[in-house]
Amino acid sequence: MPERNGGPQAAGNGDSSANSNPSIRAPSLAPLTRWPPVGISIHEELPHQDALELIARGAPTHKGRKEAIPHAPDQFYALYATTSGTRSGRADGMTLHDAMAQLMTMRMHGQGYASHPWETLEQPSHCFYFGKRPGTVTLNQWVAMASVIPPKIALRDPGAEPRPVLLGQVFQRLKELQGGLEDDNEPLMYRNLYKRFLRDPDKIFTPHKTLDRQITDLITVLSRNEWFDFTEPKNQVVTRFIFDTAEENHAQYLRFFHQLLLSLELELRIHSGQHGDWAKEKLLHQIPPRIQWNLALARRWRENVRVESYGDTPDQVKLRYKLKKRQVKQLKRFAQIMKWPNLKQTMDYLTHRDELSTLDTISSDAFAFFSGLVLPGPTLTFLMMNTLIDVDPDEATDELALLSHMHPHCGFQYRNSHTYWTASCIVGKVIAPTCGSVAGWVGPGRPTPDLGRSQIARIRTRQAKQRMEREDVESMAERSGPLGPEAESYPVHEYTLPLLDQDSGVVDTIRVEVLNLKPVTPTARDGEAAEKGGPRIFDAVLQFAVDGASWPLRLMYDVSFVTAWPCVEGPHALFYDYAHQLAKVDEILKIRNWGGLYSGHDGAASGSSSARSSPAPELLKAGDEDFDDEKVLVVDAIGVRDNEVLARAWCSHWGLSAIVADVKKTCMACAIREAYAATLTVVILVEDQGSYYIGIDVGTGSARACIIDDSGDIKALAAEEIRLWQPEPGYYEQSTTDIWQRICECVRKIMAESGVAPSQVKGIGFDATCSLAVLDKETGEPVTVTGPDFRNEGEDRNVVLWLDHRPVEETRKINATGHRLLKYVGGKMSIEMEIPKVLWLKNNMPAELFDRCKFYDLTDALTHLATGNETRSFCSTVCKQGYVPVGIDGSVKGWQEDFYQEIGLGDLVKDDFKRMGGVNGTSGKFASAGECVGTLSQKAAAQLGLVEGIAVGSGVIDAYAGWIGTVGAKIDAANGPNVKTDVPANDISQAFTRLAAVAGTSTCHLAMSREAVFVPGVWGPYRDVLVPDFWLAEGGQSATGELLRHMLDIHPAYQETLALAKADGKHIYDYLNERLEQLAAKQGAPAISWLGRHHFLYGDLWGNRSPIADPTMKGTMIGLDSDKSTDNMALWYYATMEFIAMQTRQIVEQMNAAGHEIASIFMSGSQCQNPVLMRLLATTCSMPVVIPEYVHAAVVHGAAMLGAKAASHTRAGAEAESLWAIMDRMSKPGRMVQPGADAGERALLDAKYGVFLDMCRTQQEYRDKVNKAVEGWGKQQ
Repeated sequence: MPERNGGPQAAGNGDSSANSNPSIRAPSLAPLTRWPPVGISIHEELPHQDALELIARGAPTHKGRKEAIPHAPDQFYALYATTSGTRSGRADGMTLHDAMAQLMTMRMHGQGYASHPWETLEQPSHCFYFGKRPGTVTLNQWVAMASVIPPKIALRDPGAEPRPVLLGQVFQRLKELQGGLEDDNEPLMYRNLYKRFLRDPDKIFTPHKTLDRQITDLITVLSRNEWFDFTEPKNQVVTRFIFDTAEENHAQYLRFFHQLLLSLELELRIHSGQHGDWAKEKLLHQIPPRIQWNLALARRWRENVRVESYGDTPDQVKLRYKLKKRQVKQLKRFAQIMKWPNLKQTMDYLTHRDELSTLDTISSDAFAFFSGLVLPGPTLTFLMMNTLIDVDPDEATDELALLSHMHPHCGFQYRNSHTYWTASCIVGKVIAPTCGSVAGWVGPGRPTPDLGRSQIARIRTRQAKQRMEREDVESMAERSGPLGPEAESYPVHEYTLPLLDQDSGVVDTIRVEVLNLKPVTPTARDGEAAEKGGPRIFDAVLQFAVDGASWPLRLMYDVSFVTAWPCVEGPHALFYDYAHQLAKVDEILKIRNWGGLYSGHDGAASGSSSARSSPAPELLKAGDEDFDDEKVLVVDAIGVRDNEVLARAWCSHWGLSAIVADVKKTCMACAIREAYAATLTVVILVEDQGSYYIGIDVGTGSARACIIDDSGDIKALAAEEIRLWQPEPGYYEQSTTDIWQRICECVRKIMAESGVAPSQVKGIGFDATCSLAVLDKETGEPVTVTGPDFRNEGEDRNVVLWLDHRPVEETRKINATGHRLLKYVGGKMSIEMEIPKVLWLKNNMPAELFDRCKFYDLTDALTHLATGNETRSFCSTVCKQGYVPVGIDGSVKGWQEDFYQEIGLGDLVKDDFKRMGGVNGTSGKFASAGECVGTLSQKAAAQLGLVEGIAVGSGVIDAYAGWIGTVGAKIDAANGPNVKTDVPANDISQAFTRLAAVAGTSTCHLAMSREAVFVPGVWGPYRDVLVPDFWLAEGGQSATGELLRHMLDIHPAYQETLALAKADGKHIYDYLNERLEQLAAKQGAPAISWLGRHHFLYGDLWGNRSPIADPTMKGTMIGLDSDKSTDNMALWYYATMEFIAMQTRQIVEQMNAAGHEIASIFMSGSQCQNPVLMRLLATTCSMPVVIPEYVHAAVVHGAAMLGAKAASHTRAGAEAESLWAIMDRMSKPGRMVQPGADAGERALLDAKYGVFLDMCRTQQEYRDKVNKAVEGWGKQQ
């Protein structure tokens, strides 16, 4: 406890003139940067009011509170903590909405949620349980853990008795009570209770017609031992008593609803309008706990359930659940936050069961969750997760059936993909900074090799010695006040200003390596967990890499982490007697037994230690000879989240609970004082950047948005379909008005789902298809592109989609020029590019309308709508509009004036190409990917539900966003030849070896180089489009996903096979993959590829984009027979995948022959989920295929990184972060598929590759031969 005994003496402290000065100047209210502040002498003594203003203003003050427990002896009590001194709305706990914990708590009296922790039924109160930081609790929860609660309060022998009833009678009354209690009709109220359900012992002389006597009778009846006791944790999943409606469970079913009815009768009488609020509150506090839990069940029923119909048997009962819709949405949100591995199938099944109105028949836990019949307390945590598991159709979830709130210190691994841990389990508490945390769960965590594919683990820990005593709680305010002990005046020299050393840098040498779980033999103290057949018990060990050394820490003690209360107007000064010592997080491994809890007092005593795989460094002394047991160790864990995980793991290893303080919200002084308030000796300082970035991706059929945090984790994802018009064959149009509306809907959805405050969004990035958008140059309104009269019918159809093929003649005219810029688009300008479309509009629009148009790539149009600025993207203009960066091939303005004049677009040359964005640096501005083009306008912010001023990054074409979201994936250099060893692992030149394959309907291939590499049939090279001064080449396959769909669709066995796949609950591709495996096994084939050895497909059905750039190419097949079976369809399917792999090899070889150095393929898109195709690609191309974590969201994830890049340009005094550095920081580990090692299979694929090349070449030769034969024939017709 701090004492005022003179404190540290300042130099010259003997000058008494300042101490005696009766008029101390008013302290400055500016944030403190030094002590004493300017204008205050170190020798002064502050009067109480001045000290409050200078030292305590905005600093939280903590006070303990002890409450007696009704009906219990004095040795039992409940403890609480309250905090004041901070602004309203700032607290240390998560809101119930953010925590998804609304059903975890119940206020005993009054509407809404509790204002104070002693107002709730459940104790400790779950309304004040979860700390704002993941894996933490509130200060009140830490204090409440020291409460002494009686095990059970015995009830007196009841006098009143219930009448025997039938189920139909019970439900009849339950339905009647849906309209309320007849408390305005005393005779009727009496008859309904005593003639039907209770026996009135005094009905002859003094019948119990008053509310107070009826309440007494109901309490005594419900006190009988025959009823279910809901104070028992094992009984708190109440639906388990009524889920089974079989005849043998009829008696239990009836007893439950009989008890519920009597509880509801009591609940309605207590809350009758005839009672005042004071009387209700007093009565509720005097009711024994067992009866209070009955009332809780009654209230949940009254609020959430309605009786639709009933009879005398359970199967005749039909209920309606008022909360079901909300609960379904909440479960979906929970699954998304947890990144559930089987998310799509699970959500599909959830929707299916919801449509059938059978969600309550899935399981007893699902019944409880969807009905809202959830008692307050920790059961909701397990009800929600068990419901998600039960809804998941994967049979692997059967291994997770024994999760129970009776064993809360647990977690599980699912599908070897992720682990999930309860927030009360020490593993969850420790790893939470790297995961999401909601509804009492922490996840998804990294998988562990020590659990099966899907397995539950219960974690063994010891009880930590740190625990508050009643005296500590009652003296909390005195021991932790901002001013120290109360005095008449407060000497300035007795305070210091604790600040972090800004020059020491941030620790970035710590990484979590692996979570190891070591099975242990259960002992008697493990109780039911040791029962045969139950989940195994493990010791948990977290392995860290610290500055290159491996360091395991066993999570030995079940400690707690407390979120620090935020302060305002900090930093604050600290009274000298709050002893503390600051250490960097990488130094704490040298500190043992801080505070001497387990032996000795030197802070470096022997004791349980961590096994190590590297030598231990010299121990850091915790103090001198007179070491203070109350001294607080302040751990600077600012930096990567692994720093905080290490600090928490160290605390668990040594049995030290800790205060966790975000230095942006709580100053060091306030965190140290809270540690004194909580009698804790460790403070962990972290810095939650609280920065988030939004990515917006506009594809051909939908708009998507995601929000990511500073580590690149996607927090929410949403999609909305966009409209597409096709006025004529080959014509495809869209509307920027419609697209923007869909974008706004997506952004609002992700903001709601993620719970991120709009003020925390720091950057926005856009990508879109390379489509042409047209706006009025004066008004900015959409200009319709729909001919022949180009009237806007209110649909604002001002976008010519990329796949629009109307400008056939215009494209021919452009390519006939042979202009030098064409060599930067693969030698020919594609009809998909935008200049042919502009020329078509020139040739078909009324002249006066065309003169009013300004032209954008769709991505640039979106950044324009977001900011109001005219900045254009190098990615859009260079790749799709014929812009040649200044200095290349003599380019002066970027735009080639002679080219535009020659093709008939001289109109656009006027005013320095103003209608195309101007000339960079003079009449316009152009930017590389993610460079800040401006900030979000007030209008756009209002439409998006964000705040004005957010940085907006220069956009890119959608495939290029796929490159950003793909090629940065982390890989293991030892597993493949795709890493350059002569440069650092995170050097940008590593990207030169990585081909990004963005696969969907078609596949786009992107490769970066330091110098220009010209590849025949490959678009580009393009300079500056993603990273300044670097080049990008773009190849592609016209149809891959579409080709697979088409080849299956035209096979005679398609409908039959589709039906078989649906019957097995599989996607048709998964079904065919299994069929191929079965065929290989049946025929004794060494590999699937052997089955298709005599089947040859050339699949350019939609022409060839790369590497021969021939739009007239068609498909051919060798090996056709009369077989119409599913087995034959499987061979077609395999041959199609083989063609995709062969053509990819052709593109890679062509690019490498020209000067690229591609050694690996980084895939994204739905095709990544096809293991047969991925292995075939790897083996055919003889290089590893890397699949990113966000397979379906790589493109929008890349767009969000553009937002992060834009935000880095707006940080005051900071150099903008490079796009590659952002990709390296935010990209997740990739899964690597290695080429097959079978020499026979390689030889087969090499031979078939030769046939593939022959089929490509001979098709062209055959066409040329025929064309020559018919040359001149029919020309006159």
